[in-house]
Amino acid sequence: MTVSTDILNQQSDSDILISIIMPVYNCEKFIRQALDSLINQDCPEKNYEIVITDDGSTDSTGKICDDYAAKYSFIHVTHTMNMGVSHARNTAMFQCKGEYITFCDGDDEVSPQLISVLTRAVDIYGKPDIIAYSHFKIMPSEGWPVYDIKNMKSSEAELIDSETLIIRTACSWGGYSWNKIFRSELAKSLRFDETLKVGMDHYWLMSLLTLHRDIKICCINYYLYHYIDHPNIGQTRQLDRVYDQNGMKRSIIYYEKTLALENFPERAAEKEHGRIYEQSVFVLYENQVDFSQDTYRRLRSYMRRYALEYYRSYETSMFLKAATFIKHILIIFHIHKRRKKNPRH
Repeated sequence: MTVSTDILNQQSDSDILISIIMPVYNCEKFIRQALDSLINQDCPEKNYEIVITDDGSTDSTGKICDDYAAKYSFIHVTHTMNMGVSHARNTAMFQCKGEYITFCDGDDEVSPQLISVLTRAVDIYGKPDIIAYSHFKIMPSEGWPVYDIKNMKSSEAELIDSETLIIRTACSWGGYSWNKIFRSELAKSLRFDETLKVGMDHYWLMSLLTLHRDIKICCINYYLYHYIDHPNIGQTRQLDRVYDQNGMKRSIIYYEKTLALENFPERAAEKEHGRIYEQSVFVLYENQVDFSQDTYRRLRSYMRRYALEYYRSYETSMFLKAATFIKHILIIFHIHKRRKKNPRH
């Protein structure tokens, strides 16, 4: 009895361990490298799928993805109108068939050991709800870092609870979705907020962790994701530091929605306050933007309310704290001068 090659190359749903969601938009220069890094994995079997949402690209990105999907049966492509990265991720998420879900941007790349390491981690650490791993931030002009994947040992992992991950996420500028895998039913329990234009990953992760407190999280010390900082490109990915008038309004909405989450840990709230304070000082000092009175008052309010928490507990270098303090003093001096010139302001 003969079996066609096409049937042999097809996956059954039970074979898929990891679904990789890739939202893409106008990234024709980089999408091939991103897809090649996902295809050229060192695992013997293709126990994963790549689920792409083309977010209304106007260049050749969509056609490139279609060409790859025609060649590889584990790549699936959906084309939508341009609705933003959150809509693209939500569209793909409910098409995923894997036991776990992760994410990859169309202008980034992954380690060739991504799937093999995560497959072993799922088995070794008892199928956790979330597995978090490390990433490189790569500046193309500075070259690629050298990395080495060691044999995995159980002692290399750290098991934590959701509150610990919330606090660690609040201590940094990024609560990323692309350096973690999530149990499919966990990821699908919450859609990305399509009203947000900045901080989408961070807010989704924080919301997920506050909603599901009794979950098992495993952190492994492997650099499996390559975040590539391409200069001057327009991607579906939004830059969190777009500090124009609209950008600041979006940041304020994001911060206040995060702090309003139910059962948000007090220590994490302190860290978020520190981030709001630092950003407010940065914006008012660096930018020459004519903010609306409402935005301007909110930023100054954050500076007054959260300065103490920033200097007392925010986890950043003393050098940065000193620089921020100097900027704060200069802002106050500038405001005082402006009030003398215009008492009504």
